[in-house]
This record gives sequence, structure tokens and C-alpha cells, in this order.
Amino acid sequence: MKKLLFVISMISLSILFGGCPYSSKVPMDNPTEKINSKFIGTWDEQKDGDVYKISKKDDFNYEIEVTNKKNNSSKLDHYIAYSTVINGVTFMNISETSSDKKYMICKIETSGDDFIKVFMLTENIEEQFTAPEKLKSFVSANMKNSYLYDKDKMILIRNKN
Repeated sequence: MKKLLFVISMISLSILFGGCPYSSKVPMDNPTEKINSKFIGTWDEQKDGDVYKISKKDDFNYEIEVTNKKNNSSKLDHYIAYSTVINGVTFMNISETSSDKKYMICKIETSGDDFIKVFMLTENIEEQFTAPEKLKSFVSANMKNSYLYDKDKMILIRNKN
């Protein structure tokens, strides 16, 4: 039953992030980067209208609450995320709040204080990593290659209401 719930959650998360993102049993790193206050707030996803409420969990972790607006539902999903910086580029390690940890990795680009571009790692990555440093090394070696990311990016716009 727990495995079925996890599979359903991953499918929902995949749809939520606009495709089938890569998932890993390990993150790229442990949480060592302090949170960026620019990310805190409520964000509207440009394409589907989903609402992302990002708050501070502690000095290193964000809590993300997503209200899925697709099909007139108001499904709520909860995630924990923290950043890893590689060569000046910010990546997020995102996991559900369940005990069965799987991590999605995405590249984050900001444009001023009111726009965030999210590039999910593609499902086409066949490698499965058993150690965070190996995943981080793989991403570092391929981060400039467009094939590392899903073709669709997600754009978040700060909700000022």
C-alpha cells in the first residue's frame, strides 16, 4: 500500500512539474546552503496556474506547499527542498515529506525578485546514483548541456496579493 501511494504521488508530482522529471534515491548534497529569502513567498505558475507557497522550514530548508489548480481541483502537495550551488548555478533537491525519500533535482534561475525559471532534470537520465557526490559530479559535468533538462521549463511569478 505504501509503495502504491508513493507511485501515485510521483506520478502526480511528475505531472505537476510539467513532465516526468528524473528522481534519485540520493540528493546531490546535504543541506549546507542557507536559504535565499528571495524564494520565500507565494508564486503562481505561468502555464497551469498552480500556486506554490514557499516558506522557511529552518536555516537550510524550504517548505513548499503546492495547490494544484488543474481540472478545477485544489489538491495540496507538500515538499521539502534545499539548494546546492555548483559553479554559481543553483539547483534544488526536492523531496516529498513522506518517509520514502526520492529526490527530484531542478536548476533554478531568477530574473529580478519576481520571476523564477525552473528546469527539471529529464527522465532520460538512465544513471542511478548511490552516493550524493556521484550525482553532484554528474550534474556538474553535464549542467551546460540542454539534454540534461526537460524541454519545458516552469515559470513562477511572484503573487503580490
